[in-house]
Amino acid sequence: SGYTGKEEYAFGDLTKSTVTKMGAGVVDAVHSFTGKEEYEFGDIAKTTVTKVGAGVADVVHGFTGKEEYEFGDIA
Repeated sequence: SGYTGKEEYAFGDLTKSTVTKMGAGVVDAVHSFTGKEEYEFGDIAKTTVTKVGAGVADVVHGFTGKEEYEFGDIA
């Protein structure tokens, strides 16, 4: 409770407290990366997966010339 300032721990409290304690620069970076005003546990991972997935989709599209991948398009 000392680190988070909360009586009871909830999943994600440590991450939220750490981001808050690290300062506005980190908060701004997280906001810029995720596009969300308030951080929720998992936002960075979800955004990373989304951005990587979009990059992979662009590569596959460039390689196959197709808008949507179908099994066997690359092989």
